[in-house]
Amino acid sequence: MMAMPYTFSRLDASDGLSDNQVQHILQLPDGRMVFTTLGNINLYDGMRFHYIHRNDSDVYAIKDYHGHYHVYAGHHDRLWVKEYGKVWCLDLRHEQYLKNPETVFLETGIREKVTDLFVDSEKDLWLVTPKGIWEAKKKRYLLLPKDAGELQDVEVSNDRIYLFFSFGEVICYSQNQGKPLYRKAAYPENERTNYSRTSLVVKGPDGNFYQVRSGKKSGLFVFSPQSRTWRLLLETHSPLHTLIVPSHDIAYISSLNGIWSISLPKGKARFQSSLRTTDGKQLQTDLNTIYQDRQQGIWLGTGNRGILYTHPERFKFISTPTFEELPLAPHTKGENGIPYKHPTIFQGQSYNDVYTDRKGRTWAGTPDGLRLFLPCQTGFRTFYTEDGLPNNFIHAITEDAHGQIWVSTSDGISRMSINEKVDSAWFTNYRYEDGTLKGEYRNQEVQTLPDGRILMGGVDGWTLFHPDSVEIPHKDFSPLLIGLSLYGEPIHITPSDSINSISLLPQAPPYVKHFEFNYRQNHIGFDFSSLNYAWPTHTYYRYRLIHSGDSTWHVVHPQSNGGIIDHKGNLHLAFSLLPPGNYRLEVMASTQSRIWNGPVTEITFIIHAPWWLSRWAYATYIFLLLFLAVTGIRLYVRQTKRRILRRHKEDILLLRIQHLIERCDNYEQQVSIATTRACPPQEKEEPPINSTDSDFLNKAVELVEAHLNTPGYTVEQLSKDLCMERSGLYKKLNTLAESLWSRKLPISADRGKIVDRKGRVLADNITTTSLVVIPNQIKDKEDTAKKLSEILKSDYNDMLKHISKKTSIERVHPEGRGLSYDIAEKIDALKIDGVYLVKESKRYYPYEAVLSHVLGYVGIDNQGLSGLELFYDNYLTGEDGSIKYFSDGKGHKLQLSEIYEAPTSGVSLQLTIDLDLQLAMENELDNVVAKYNPDSVIAIAMNPKNGEVLAMSSRPNFNSNEYKNYSTEVINRNLPIWMTFEPGSTMKITTYTAAINEGLINIFEDRFNDSGAIRVDGATLHCWKHGGHGNQTYLEVIENSCNLGGYTGTFLSSKMLI
Repeated sequence: MMAMPYTFSRLDASDGLSDNQVQHILQLPDGRMVFTTLGNINLYDGMRFHYIHRNDSDVYAIKDYHGHYHVYAGHHDRLWVKEYGKVWCLDLRHEQYLKNPETVFLETGIREKVTDLFVDSEKDLWLVTPKGIWEAKKKRYLLLPKDAGELQDVEVSNDRIYLFFSFGEVICYSQNQGKPLYRKAAYPENERTNYSRTSLVVKGPDGNFYQVRSGKKSGLFVFSPQSRTWRLLLETHSPLHTLIVPSHDIAYISSLNGIWSISLPKGKARFQSSLRTTDGKQLQTDLNTIYQDRQQGIWLGTGNRGILYTHPERFKFISTPTFEELPLAPHTKGENGIPYKHPTIFQGQSYNDVYTDRKGRTWAGTPDGLRLFLPCQTGFRTFYTEDGLPNNFIHAITEDAHGQIWVSTSDGISRMSINEKVDSAWFTNYRYEDGTLKGEYRNQEVQTLPDGRILMGGVDGWTLFHPDSVEIPHKDFSPLLIGLSLYGEPIHITPSDSINSISLLPQAPPYVKHFEFNYRQNHIGFDFSSLNYAWPTHTYYRYRLIHSGDSTWHVVHPQSNGGIIDHKGNLHLAFSLLPPGNYRLEVMASTQSRIWNGPVTEITFIIHAPWWLSRWAYATYIFLLLFLAVTGIRLYVRQTKRRILRRHKEDILLLRIQHLIERCDNYEQQVSIATTRACPPQEKEEPPINSTDSDFLNKAVELVEAHLNTPGYTVEQLSKDLCMERSGLYKKLNTLAESLWSRKLPISADRGKIVDRKGRVLADNITTTSLVVIPNQIKDKEDTAKKLSEILKSDYNDMLKHISKKTSIERVHPEGRGLSYDIAEKIDALKIDGVYLVKESKRYYPYEAVLSHVLGYVGIDNQGLSGLELFYDNYLTGEDGSIKYFSDGKGHKLQLSEIYEAPTSGVSLQLTIDLDLQLAMENELDNVVAKYNPDSVIAIAMNPKNGEVLAMSSRPNFNSNEYKNYSTEVINRNLPIWMTFEPGSTMKITTYTAAINEGLINIFEDRFNDSGAIRVDGATLHCWKHGGHGNQTYLEVIENSCNLGGYTGTFLSSKMLI
């Protein structure tokens, strides 16, 4: 009996493998297979091989590894590949090698040079350095013994760490504490050199560790963690490579010339030097590696024949080139070894084969489909590849014990199941990959044997099988996205340094679950693999694309038209002209087309709408439509209101003219009364309009009065009679009416502030209250005058004059200006029509007498009267505001909205004065006055570099807030500016120094004639010595303290400065 009685299929370089020398095999967590060859790392997804080129710069040297190829699957989707003395790391997500694997080591916290590495079954990284072995997960060192040889394998199990060494020992550590618990040797010390070269440890399903060791000899050892004992299962002098332990009962080991199978309970081993392949041949080759995937499939890596694959449940068909090779009893064979043939004539027509089943249904094979004739019915139904057949050419037909129909075709064998109503049929197809003949079958050559087996003959041999043994088991798979395409062109991973702002495929397809496309990228293809390595041609898919409420599932089978499922069982979906929106693609895979209980793979993607179809664009369109609609409605309403208002204005225009007439009549009456009374003349109110406007108004009045009773006389006709447009006439009359009816209550503006060089306020404003009256609105003038004079403590007759003036508005001055809060409150409490309190701005000097002569002061009307207040009055003075109200021709207030005209403050003035220096100077001057009581004191502080005045003061001074309490001799004389004075001895040393420094004078040679007096700017200056000092040098001028010579030096120095 063979050690491995399976039939293998082959994959090699012709199928896309980089080369045929396979060194190591591994399965990734997503189900893909990894094949390491001498040339590269190959990724296999069931559809194609894909490998990534590496450079010498990608390699990291590890001096302590002396074994062969070993591949580990680590965290973060990385593959670590070790070869003698070196290691490299493959980033599966981006399908590129890490340029510097040392960066990964540094991320774990290690700084020492790594000499070897391992990855345990939990994907955790272990790094060997001269200090020990570094556990990356817990960032700690485990000390390694120096008497155990080289570390060759690391495994973890049940909170224990197992380290396997080249001397055959295993040392067990506590995973929590990191301390060694025990160490056990697999063989005595004298055997170390026999097995010290390589080691491979596999954790078996029974919890034991199985180790293949090689050196001078090779052996299979098993270590039981429970009993802490080793046992030798196999010893041989030929090299052993890798092993698998698929069950508690058996283990397989690849070797140089074949494969070993070891019975674990009995400890017996069998060697098999050849393997049966799907073409019926026996293959002899070196086997470098063996691996069992999660579907229980077995993969073999050969020395030069590529990859061999088998599954215990595959290849149940027995196909042989000759009839004699079949395992049949002689009595089952027909005459001359040819099975019995069915008649081929039915209803007068010849067929390839005809078969009537146990239910009386007749099946007829044709070159183009399988026909079904039902009893007692005329006509027939034909089944084609569209219904599930592998091929339309039907050669032979038979029935199994379960009533299922089996047919041979030009492309394999098919089993058909049909329901009672004969309205639904299911096909299971078997091809060369399942063990059937690769060529075409023959007509009528089929027979169901007594033991239930079915025999079918073909051009290239015979096929024998039992229907129950070839049943494909129900398996569910998790489909894996393996490819993406746009308009039929595959999309590849975008390099990390791509200039594209958006990457369609930033990582390998299996790792991407969401995509984003623009509106032009709406022809999208998705490739899925079920990773069904055992029965790829028996893979059924179910998918649905969820969008806008559509959630219909679509089931596709391997025989579907359009190549949706290829011959390797991979699904190719293509969606065309997809509108913008959010999509979710769900895919399932199974070996049964009617049972869907497996996992669902979800892929989401967005097709972004063009900007003119985006949500923002639609929102903008809606907004614009609403805006246009609202604007249209508003314009319509506005035009309608304008028409109504225009008609209304035309109706009241005549009434306005009548009010103008009344106003003018009232003015004429006032003039007449004023000229006929025998009393002193009073102030007359200014005429409301000029003579030109009066003539225009008189003409308009004449026209209106002439046509008051004329039917149909409108404003349109009036404007024509006045030679004006209607709109111009309305504006003209409206302006005249407003000028006649409007009155203004003044609001004084704030003067601009005066501040020092640092922005500190030297002159500010405060708000006060003043009294104004509108005589025409006061009904009882005598009583009002009495009440106001009592509150203001002023003369009654003066107040009555204010109230009785023929003017629009009268400001009560001076007794009504700057009222206190209490007085203003009393006046307001009177509630007399025509009596108003208005707010006014008053100048205020927060530092009172400080800098008083420089700042000056303002009058009661806030006008500058002296100092800077006077000099810059045009800039400091603001523009007054007002409250405009309207009254009729008799002065009565109209119920119209008042108009507020805000005042405009004046421009602020910033000085070069420094308030700190100014206050210091003021303090010093006060001290001088208190100590010496001089007639006057003056002081100026200047910046000699630019001439800026920093402080200026004099005595006597005054409080600018109360300037009326001081004499004009004090308030109107700014002594530092007004007075003329000699520089004095304090200035001579300064000016002379400057003149000498600039070379303007020579104090030893240049001379000055002192006559005793000199004229300067209209003033005569005298020397202190009567008659002067005569002719003298400038040195003598200094010695004699001659002010006249000092002035000359000052003049020269000033020229130098200029």
